Amino acid sequence: MGRSPAFPLAECSTVLWVGVFGSKSGGTDMSTTVKGTVQKSSMASGTWALVGDDGQTYEIHKGAPTDLLKEGQQVQVEGKIRDDVMTIAMIGPVLEVKNLKPSRFSSLL
Repeated sequence: MGRSPAFPLAECSTVLWVGVFGSKSGGTDMSTTVKGTVQKSSMASGTWALVGDDGQTYEIHKGAPTDLLKEGQQVQVEGKIRDDVMTIAMIGPVLEVKNLKPSRFSSLL
């Protein structure tokens, strides 16, 4: 008889589920320091992003102090790139914040 229309959707849902929850390995510990500008993305109901001075956009995952998450704020972030986490926004590598502080010259802008 052929495939039912719902069958391909079920396959996609399974693949998405595996992708969102990742593997049990916990990913790679990729510690990094990034200097850049905080931006509010319109993706996934307002995700916070960090646009690095090198042009790379990172999605701020968790750990950032909310009082420092201000549009246009120049910051330096110490954190970990999480290759075991996927998000709905998918705007760039996921950055789990360990320390976030305003850049020295941020107040002059």
